[in-house]
Amino acid sequence: MTEDWDRACLCAVLGLARPDLFGGVVVRAGQGPVLEAWTAQVGDLLAETASPIIVPSSVPESRLHRSLSVARSLRDGRPVYQSGLLEDAAGRVMIVQGAERLRSGVATAIAITLDESRRALGEAVAVFAIDEGRDPGETVPKGLAERLAFWVDLNALRLQDVLGAGFEARDVTRVRRHIHDAAVADDDLTSIAAACLSLGITSMRVPIFCMHAAQGLAALEQRDAVQPEDVTRACQLILPGRGRPVADPQSTPPDRPDQAHPPDTNNDSGASQPESDTSDTGGGSMEAQIIAAMDSAPVTLMAMPSKRQVRDRSGVSGRSGAHVIAFDRGRPDRPVRGRFGHGRIDVLASLRAAAPLQRVRNNAGSESGLKIRKSDLRVKRFKRRKQSSVIFVVDASGSAAMHRMAEAKGAVERLLSQCYARRDLVSLISFAGDHATLMLPPSRSLVRARRQISDLAGGGATPLAHALVEAFQLARAEQDRGRTPFLVFLTDGRGNMTLEGEADRRASQAQVSRLARTLIKDRFAAVFFDTSRRPDPRGRALSADLGAQYQFLPNADGETVSRVVRQRIGSR
Repeated sequence: MTEDWDRACLCAVLGLARPDLFGGVVVRAGQGPVLEAWTAQVGDLLAETASPIIVPSSVPESRLHRSLSVARSLRDGRPVYQSGLLEDAAGRVMIVQGAERLRSGVATAIAITLDESRRALGEAVAVFAIDEGRDPGETVPKGLAERLAFWVDLNALRLQDVLGAGFEARDVTRVRRHIHDAAVADDDLTSIAAACLSLGITSMRVPIFCMHAAQGLAALEQRDAVQPEDVTRACQLILPGRGRPVADPQSTPPDRPDQAHPPDTNNDSGASQPESDTSDTGGGSMEAQIIAAMDSAPVTLMAMPSKRQVRDRSGVSGRSGAHVIAFDRGRPDRPVRGRFGHGRIDVLASLRAAAPLQRVRNNAGSESGLKIRKSDLRVKRFKRRKQSSVIFVVDASGSAAMHRMAEAKGAVERLLSQCYARRDLVSLISFAGDHATLMLPPSRSLVRARRQISDLAGGGATPLAHALVEAFQLARAEQDRGRTPFLVFLTDGRGNMTLEGEADRRASQAQVSRLARTLIKDRFAAVFFDTSRRPDPRGRALSADLGAQYQFLPNADGETVSRVVRQRIGSR
């Protein structure tokens, strides 16, 4: 058993012992033997308590809450309600599978339940969110993740690393009973708060998690007071992934709590250097130890992307994966009131709407039985992701044309090999000489793509202005077809051919800049790969004019280009 596996199991012990204090654990791991071993360890820690409640990522929001039982209501002639998953999970463990795919409404409902269940230990829900995401942008919704104290990553562990039992059910019981018996010194609380501020962490939940984790570690070792090593280890369990250093660990932020007390030296920061420290548990010394310990954070506690990273769109709209509401196909969404001929009738939802009114309708009429009115009808509504249409705009001019075309071909083939299940499309525009050419119309066929772009040649002038016109015309056409266009430029940004076909570098550059600032009004998402030998301000300026994400990748291969594009369009 490795140290990383021991830490992962320790997070499970603390999360199970006091879910009212810790909320639970985010577990980033793909399906496989390592995740199965960790889940089995959780089962061993539960001992004789109730088995976990398994919640799939596709669970509808209505299933979480107390709802009307149509069948029993019709049978009994009165409203009869059935409990929801959140109500059933009180005092138990809820394992959320594929938590990175949770709908926002479901994640919010679970987060609210966590806040409410902190009032009493017996009613608290321990949420274990299994994050199966492979890309950095696929993470547990932030509102839910920040309420779970422990973030664990098992992807780097191998099966031979997880053999052996880490902890036992009695360890969970010991922590649950004695966690508040361990006293925490004021200096330790000050050090925790100062470390959080040094890492740019502003949430009050985080230092509270650290304090309770230190108490839990002391209770696990049967100590009646929290030791400095408990504080350091607790911060190693909680802080990684939640913030980054914003200042030198030896310096104190302006609003640090311990500045209210007179410093022992003339150091303005209020934090003494090790050689001038007069206290064994001084806030500055402990803070420095905590920050230093962060550098050796285990692989199982890797950083998770922030909300800003997940939602970064480089200031443009049109992110792939945008959802639209439809009444014909897609992922089921909440039904809405409707009428015959306008969508498929949701029989169950219609009966739910009619059930509470049956007694009133039967009393008002002479005939008994089920009475359905037009106002009761509900139609099925679906949510589906828009198709993405990735448009490559490749510079086929100059001496480096063959290299750029090889990159583009490799990226197109890799994207097409992965986009069939998502039903996305890929197209390619090349430009050289005096015009731009649509070499590959929007397609999902890998065979067709290979056939049409296999013999692409390059060389000659750079009609960049003409390429911009062709690219944005195609993007608008794709948008009119209900797809989400995404532009990928592979060029050095140095046009030398005008729209009129004249070889004038200065006029061409002015024309390109003017076109880019005009076409950006459509706000298409884009990425600009600068293929210059060295970073060129002209390429960066054109990228800014286009509103595109800038990437300097002069030696990129097709795999690198396709990976960046997949991350930007949210491919899985």
